[in-house]
Amino acid sequence: MGDAATVTTTTTTITTGGNGIKRITPTQKTCVGVPQWVKVMIDIMQYQDCKIHSNTKDHKLDRFCINCVASFCSQSCSDHQEHDHIKIRRYVYNDVIKRPDFQKYFDCSGIQGYQTNKNKVLFLKRRKDSQHVKEQQQNMKDPCCNICNQSLLDASYCSIQCKVIYYTCHRFRLCFNPFFKLQL
Repeated sequence: MGDAATVTTTTTTITTGGNGIKRITPTQKTCVGVPQWVKVMIDIMQYQDCKIHSNTKDHKLDRFCINCVASFCSQSCSDHQEHDHIKIRRYVYNDVIKRPDFQKYFDCSGIQGYQTNKNKVLFLKRRKDSQHVKEQQQNMKDPCCNICNQSLLDASYCSIQCKVIYYTCHRFRLCFNPFFKLQL
């Protein structure tokens, strides 16, 4: 989608070749922001009952329309037929999205994937752990989420939400402030 804000900064590097000639090379660093609809989706998706279709069988707000930037239930699919939308599923009391569905619209690299019903899924929001689990994670040297320290297998983020937090809060500062240190 074309919603991402792209910011390009240019710095100059001076190098000296073997013959003593100085070469000035401009270096560009590009930062891509998170599309606004992703932030809204994280904020509003809670797998709630649809108030309009509460008397029907499938009345959970389990879909998100990228074009309208709104959630909707299966009864409203005809209203969003020509739109890009994503289906939210439930897995272990958490909202998840099929990775292949989401990666059409968002860079999913670095987000921990999980296998459920032969599908690779991503957690929409970070999971809350008990104090006992947090104490165990602090003692281990396993990889963990860059934002919430959730234990991971082979990724940098435990959820879409954590990647969005990183890119909106930390990545933007890293581009413009070379002295910024990531502190959690």
